[in-house]
Amino acid sequence: MELVKMNRRVRQKLCTSALAAKQYVHELIQGPATNMYNMMRINPDSFRSLVAHFRDTGLLKDSMHIDIEEKLAIFMPIIAHKMSNRAANSRFQHSATTTSKIFHEVLDATMIFQKEMIVPLKFNQLPGPITHHKTLREGNFKGVVGTIDGILISASIAEDDKTPYRGRGGGECFQNVMSICDFNMMFTYVVAGWEGVAHDARVLSETLIYTTYVMPHTHKLDALCAHSGGENVIERSFGVLKARFPILKAMPSYDFPTHRDIAIVCMAIHNYLRRVARNDVLFRQFENADMGGGDINEDVDEELLPNAILFGAAEREASIVLRDMIAAELALVHNAQNVNNAPN
Repeated sequence: MELVKMNRRVRQKLCTSALAAKQYVHELIQGPATNMYNMMRINPDSFRSLVAHFRDTGLLKDSMHIDIEEKLAIFMPIIAHKMSNRAANSRFQHSATTTSKIFHEVLDATMIFQKEMIVPLKFNQLPGPITHHKTLREGNFKGVVGTIDGILISASIAEDDKTPYRGRGGGECFQNVMSICDFNMMFTYVVAGWEGVAHDARVLSETLIYTTYVMPHTHKLDALCAHSGGENVIERSFGVLKARFPILKAMPSYDFPTHRDIAIVCMAIHNYLRRVARNDVLFRQFENADMGGGDINEDVDEELLPNAILFGAAEREASIVLRDMIAAELALVHNAQNVNNAPN
């Protein structure tokens, strides 16, 4: 009997921290707001609000040993810090299997949640900047509810399937994500999961065919970006998104459908925080920043600052080309609709 005991493998503790997972999460929620924000890119009040929403709607449930607070506390650093599963295992004292299961449970729940968060703005609802600028209410811009643009988001692809996803340099792989953003920096529509090399006009054309969303139809889309009421609004929104969720710039080796879902979920959480935390540090930072290369507010954790630089010269040039292609495609669709609707 003694020999059996001696030969039995003793399981080593995954974490030797003085704080158990529940205590650690409780300390983050009850402690200084900056501690949670630096760890999860969300303040304690917004975190509690998000937990309450998932609990009240039944999207997530407390399990025997892990409550919703801990599940979200595991999920958020993974998307906000690119925290590896190994690091999450150590911090929250769970096995790799449990951590992975929790991550995908929260991801699946948030994919349902995104249907509440990413919704088209009704045309009888005028966003703030539109109510203040005559140009956006009348003339060529009448009826415009936002701006449309595409963004390349990191993707980890199997070697045999990489070619359609490679960027211009033939190195990193990306998925092409097209989004519409209103003038309050809220994403109102998103199409994710296209190959990185997919022609943007093709993405737009198929989106127009297979969606019922009513898109802006002026061919002068570029003027929106130059107008003081909507200047760089989608660039600012993408800037906040990538600063809050660095996982979008370097995806772990999940399968591609998971990459697609992560991109959508990040936009959903962005929208939720825009609703409940208008004074959020990152929103203030990008509302006050010049995306063309001006100074960034430095009242944030230093880790945020490198992520805040979204557009280099090459990316800005690619963005302009994409915008012009989208504008031209929308103009063609609008002209075709006018021809079809013209009286005989």
